Amino acid sequence: MNTAELILNKANPLLPAEDFDGLRKEGIHHIEKLGSANWTEYNVSDPGITILEAVCYAITDLSYRTGFDMKDLLTPEHLGPDTFKKIFYTARQILHSSPLTITDYRKLIIDIEGVRNAWVEMSKDYEVPLFVDYSYVNEEGKGDCGCEEKEPCLGRLALELAKAEKRREEIDKMIAQKNKEIAELNDQINAPDSKKDKDKLRRQVARLQKLVISYQEAITYTTQSKILELEGLLNVMVEYEEDVIEEKQRDQIREKVVQRLHTHRNLCEDFISVNSVVYDDFSVMGLFVLKENANPEEVFARICFEIYRYFTPSVRFYTIDQMMEKINPENGQHYTVEEIFEGPALKHGFIDTQELEGSDLFRDFRLSDLINAICDVEGVVAVTNLYIPFDAAGNPLNDLDDASVYFNDWIRELRRQRRVARLKLKNSKFIFLKQREVFTYDFVNEDPAKNRAVRRFEDLKTQDQDYKLRGHQKDFPVPVGEYMELENYYPVQYSLPQCYGVGEYEELPETPVSKRDTQAYQLKCYLLFFEQILANYHAQLNHLRDIFSFDEKVDQTYYAHLLFEINNLKELIIDHDPMLNESTEHFFEEFGKILQDILEPEHMFLKRRNAFLDHMLARFGEDLTEYEALTRYVWKDKTGTKLIGDKIRLLQDYVRVSKDRGEGLNYTLPDQVWDTENISGAERRIGRLLGFSNITRHSLAVNAIVVIDIVEEKPAKAGEKKDKVYIQLVNTNADNQVILSSRPIFKDNCCIDETVNLLLGLAESRVNFYINGKVKSVSRSKTKNQQSGSFRVELRDKDGDIVAVSNEFGNDESARKHIELIMAVVRKINDNEGMHLVEHLLLRPKLDTVLEYADYNLKDYKVPPAIKVNTLDICLDACDLGKGLGQNTDSHDYKIKISRLPADKCYNDEAWVMELIRVNEIKKTIQSHNSKGKPVTIEVKLPANRSILFKTIALDNKPKIPDLLSFRHYEQLQDRLADLREFGSEISNYQIQRYTDDIADGSKREDIKYYFEIKNPENDQVLARSIYYGTIHEARTEIEAMVRYLGYQLDLYCQEDPCDHNEDPYSFRVTIVLPCWVRRFRDKSYRNFVEKTIRTELPAHIAPRIKWVGISQMKSFEDKYQAWLEELLNNPYPEYGPVNALVYELNNLVECGSCEPDHECSEMSEDNNGNRYFY
Repeated sequence: MNTAELILNKANPLLPAEDFDGLRKEGIHHIEKLGSANWTEYNVSDPGITILEAVCYAITDLSYRTGFDMKDLLTPEHLGPDTFKKIFYTARQILHSSPLTITDYRKLIIDIEGVRNAWVEMSKDYEVPLFVDYSYVNEEGKGDCGCEEKEPCLGRLALELAKAEKRREEIDKMIAQKNKEIAELNDQINAPDSKKDKDKLRRQVARLQKLVISYQEAITYTTQSKILELEGLLNVMVEYEEDVIEEKQRDQIREKVVQRLHTHRNLCEDFISVNSVVYDDFSVMGLFVLKENANPEEVFARICFEIYRYFTPSVRFYTIDQMMEKINPENGQHYTVEEIFEGPALKHGFIDTQELEGSDLFRDFRLSDLINAICDVEGVVAVTNLYIPFDAAGNPLNDLDDASVYFNDWIRELRRQRRVARLKLKNSKFIFLKQREVFTYDFVNEDPAKNRAVRRFEDLKTQDQDYKLRGHQKDFPVPVGEYMELENYYPVQYSLPQCYGVGEYEELPETPVSKRDTQAYQLKCYLLFFEQILANYHAQLNHLRDIFSFDEKVDQTYYAHLLFEINNLKELIIDHDPMLNESTEHFFEEFGKILQDILEPEHMFLKRRNAFLDHMLARFGEDLTEYEALTRYVWKDKTGTKLIGDKIRLLQDYVRVSKDRGEGLNYTLPDQVWDTENISGAERRIGRLLGFSNITRHSLAVNAIVVIDIVEEKPAKAGEKKDKVYIQLVNTNADNQVILSSRPIFKDNCCIDETVNLLLGLAESRVNFYINGKVKSVSRSKTKNQQSGSFRVELRDKDGDIVAVSNEFGNDESARKHIELIMAVVRKINDNEGMHLVEHLLLRPKLDTVLEYADYNLKDYKVPPAIKVNTLDICLDACDLGKGLGQNTDSHDYKIKISRLPADKCYNDEAWVMELIRVNEIKKTIQSHNSKGKPVTIEVKLPANRSILFKTIALDNKPKIPDLLSFRHYEQLQDRLADLREFGSEISNYQIQRYTDDIADGSKREDIKYYFEIKNPENDQVLARSIYYGTIHEARTEIEAMVRYLGYQLDLYCQEDPCDHNEDPYSFRVTIVLPCWVRRFRDKSYRNFVEKTIRTELPAHIAPRIKWVGISQMKSFEDKYQAWLEELLNNPYPEYGPVNALVYELNNLVECGSCEPDHECSEMSEDNNGNRYFY
């Protein structure tokens, strides 16, 4: 303990409010300053000084109470489980976060009962590979995917590679078709008697000419294609406890792992697989020297346990106290509370991050480290020999150096195959030496289960499984103090001398009967002002926990204390009529209300409550200043009340708002599709920051707005825009009764959006409603007059034009009530704010082939028809087109082709295939000498379209197809490609091999063939072998060309990539769809703020595509979105029907306000009275 804490300050300085003498001097100073002309005696005997001293003492008491420990100030009289629920968040609630890193995910999985360890890896492999077709031209030119507006977009995604020849033919046909259309339009432009809009025709010609240019550019890229490498995909490998494996409970534990992972899945990430680790069982041979007193059986068990734990370590859990005692190796200090509670909240304790990272699957394994660990076992003197794995190649090793080299090669192979080493005693051999004895545990010919020492080893493993804590402290409790009766007030007047007549035991008559009584009443009234201030301070101090609470029931920030302690208080109130004979309880109740209204009017409460909530939000680093300013600007009525509600909801939900801000929706809950809080953390956080009253996933396209088609009796003329619709407001609480109908408008989404916005904007204000009708009679009463007749409600714009009308009513009072109903419905529509967030990664194709069995009939088809798979649109810019795979920026003789074999053609589990293809013919003239030394010219010609590199090639005269460079995982293919670029760019890593084969024709001639190998010089690994060549010159020519190409590839992939990768619309991308008709969202400034908030609050690596849509577009989108969610949440491999529908909808979303210039939505006329209306 720090000795400074034990030092006593002899001066004992007091705070100014605790210093009685100081307060008295300050009071006398003010008396001298204000009344020295009339008041000159300041002795203690003066009544004024006596009162001053009493007040000063009361102030020191207040200061003393204010200085109590915070836990004492906040502790109420009666404690309950929810006392501090809406005041404090505990460390476990507020400091933990959802898993963010790979280490966090490992902690989350290891916390599950039955899991020993787990590893999570980023994966480039996914269900169905997508290929980028660089030669495709999208004529519509959607600007969302990166291109300028109205410009054609290049590129698309496909499930299979497009053949270059076929694409060239398609493009040539498209160019010819566009040139034909251009010629026809030019003929119309040049026609002298043409009545068509020639400017419009010229714009069409310019657009077609751009398309022709784009098609001509696309021909350049017909040979380009590459696999789309998606980001954010994870593979999970789980190591189960041995008892789980023995009892065959892996499926049950795996289901728990999957559920927990998807509960905490990060936004724009997904889990490709959750599999059990693959073990590589190994045996051991060792020679050990023991101490004389050592027990060989115990030492054997301990050594086996050390070897077992070295390769398959368990992860230890700690209590809070243990973690606080541990030293952080990064800074040499004890772990802080923030560091202890970092990461996800666990059930079985706390995991040391440094220890967990030390158990990584691909950590540095060293035989020397294992030997050191064995030497630390009690009873071991030395390790003479240790061979791991023992007899793996069929022959025992001879010395330790060879064992170390073999061990390293074995570990390298384990990493490549993603396997975990596991000790198996079968075929193991342990020899222990003492001075006069030799103990041998030979399990080559002996069953380990029958050995007592082995059973001891099994006991140690069982004990090691019990590392998960139970019944431990998981959180720091909220400190609870002592209830200090802070509001217990002793009036100042009771401390005055008894002769003043105002003491505690002095009883004054209700009506003064003497001068002394009158003077006592006057003094009591005079002191009552000061008493109320002091008592209110006591009340304020006692309600400190309410002032700094985010409880929605708090309705005041100033608290008054009714001075029940003062005798005759009822007679001291001047606005009190004693003739009413009201009860004391009723009197104090009414007086309390009046006092509270004086102390804190409503406008003051709204201002102060907002300020206190801002303070509490600031403690969490939240600033709603800009939101508050814009809301006050847009939301005119009851803004203060709305802001208080928004802030309280944010604070009450802050644990999830902050902790889960990076999570995605859990798509393993089939019963939580719609009208549910199963939303992403980003939607929750953004919704709270933007003040959405409803943050569930719900329908934003409300049923209160209906679009009704108008059936025209006369058919439309050719080229005439005739289809029209009504916009109707209906009361969903009264069987969808129509309460307002708009003017007829053309059936166009742009017009519908504009009309809805106009109607809702006007209907928010009472001044835009008019009651029009004919009066037939008037009935009069004492309170009001009522007109009878035919009346209707009209909604008019600022020019007085009728925008919408209601049905007719029999009297004007019904019409007025109908206006209130319309405004109430509009308020409900405006309050229905929200957003939809779609993660693009979840829309990726997951099935190779999809058959539409519903339409399949054996009589009609030999093969069931396949559904076309929709993919998200892409639009490639010049940078993306120039790179691709780094091909075709210059002319190269080779290209790299990556593909995945379909299941029916993959004879093993290595479906990923890489090929290096010679795409151009290579010619070279070589000057050499023949066997006689004479100069000769050799022409080398290598044909085009030939695959060059393979895993193995046939080395005999039997026809055999070479083994392709195939891989089980895409990551393995990537690693091999990187090695080929690195080592294949240096000619020293090529070795030409010669193969001689006898020709079986009786001539005894030899057929000499050449091939080359590309090797990794670091471990002498053969990366690839070439095809056969007839001469050594052909092999050398191929090597020279490949060195140039792979060197170019290495330079290309090592330099900084300047492209923005528009070819990937799935990785870390989301589409956010918002309604543009609700009140706040109709304001462009507020829309900009919403977009700014979305981009700020989304994780920095996620790119949002924000779409503001009208009600028709929203209804169409929500239908597709809900259908896709229902399919996704019920099927991990969703059918392509709902997926295709949603992908098409996302590709074709049209924002509200996307209207053509000078567009018209309706036709106007006037009635006989001169009123303008629309029809």
